[in-house]
Amino acid sequence: MEILSKGKFNYNFFIFTIIILVFLVFTINIVNSKESTKTTPTQKLGTRERYEVICWGTRAGMTLYAYSVALSDIASKYSDWLKITVIEGSPTAHAWVSLDNPDRRKHTIAAQDWRRRWSYMKGLFGADKIKYDWSKVHLLTMINFLVDGLVTLDSKIKTFKDIKGKRVSYGELPKSDFEYQFSKLLEFEGMTLKDLASFEYMALPAAAKALADGRLDVCIVGYSLTSINPIKFDASPFAVELATTKDLHFIDMNPEAVRYVSTLMPAFPVWVPAGVLRGQKKEHIGIGKYLSFICDRDLPDEVVTEIARLVYEHADMFGKYVPVGRIMSKDTMCAMNATQDEFHPAMWKFIQKHGIRTNHILEGIPGGDTILRVKK
Repeated sequence: MEILSKGKFNYNFFIFTIIILVFLVFTINIVNSKESTKTTPTQKLGTRERYEVICWGTRAGMTLYAYSVALSDIASKYSDWLKITVIEGSPTAHAWVSLDNPDRRKHTIAAQDWRRRWSYMKGLFGADKIKYDWSKVHLLTMINFLVDGLVTLDSKIKTFKDIKGKRVSYGELPKSDFEYQFSKLLEFEGMTLKDLASFEYMALPAAAKALADGRLDVCIVGYSLTSINPIKFDASPFAVELATTKDLHFIDMNPEAVRYVSTLMPAFPVWVPAGVLRGQKKEHIGIGKYLSFICDRDLPDEVVTEIARLVYEHADMFGKYVPVGRIMSKDTMCAMNATQDEFHPAMWKFIQKHGIRTNHILEGIPGGDTILRVKK
């Protein structure tokens, strides 16, 4: 067949040729598209659908938020199917209200103080108003190891018993684990919150300023573990600023009182080495706690396993987002003195497969025994 037949244009042949050309172009594009979506050897589940997870990451600028962003970026770079979106906001009970929705439970994680699980089960933070079985909250991985200590500007306040009749701030929310913990420390010493001049609810920056301005007598300072070998703690920026401008006096918590509290809630005494803050000439005894990524039991096993893989294979990246992230490693990623029933079952399976330890983060570390002094 010819386009020109006896000097005339062959319209039917022209249309047929165009159709063939379009078909060939379409076929080539499909082949190229399939080639471009082939997974590399490191992309293990490239054929499955994308799965999206929301991570409650607290306020921007906080350690928990930085860790959440790090995990989100790691997933973006090294998982071809898991997407983690960080939401700025408080992950306390009111933010977990979505957990009463079965589908949302499968798409939610949070960066949080691990004591919150106990707090929610106790009905604190308004958790008693949410119809949800809080025992279904499980651990994924460790984020950080923190210590809460007490300081004053009053040189006459030397021991915990000396805070009777004083203005104290210990936590920013009423009916919280902080308030419960402090009330039990007082109880061990034969006191109650009513024995204080006042018990103020303030965030750490506000409490530090109130102490400096003379509106408080006692407040919290926070310490973070920033290195394991050698062991090194850093104080919170607010505490550093306070110690730079004022002469702090450090109030040791009674280790036996802390051990008493540990029979009621997650708590353990920690001996913070001298010299972390200006004027700290000896060890400062405080209460230790762990921050962690947590989730509901309904978070699918394959999602939990993928998060575990990402943290395990790329633990060194967390230190690029926040200084305390340098303590994260294959060895320490689950080292927070937790038991099998506290971890998500899929996480526990991953732990067993890879031989990851779950004891205290400084147990077995040179110098760790002088900081934790764990009773066997």
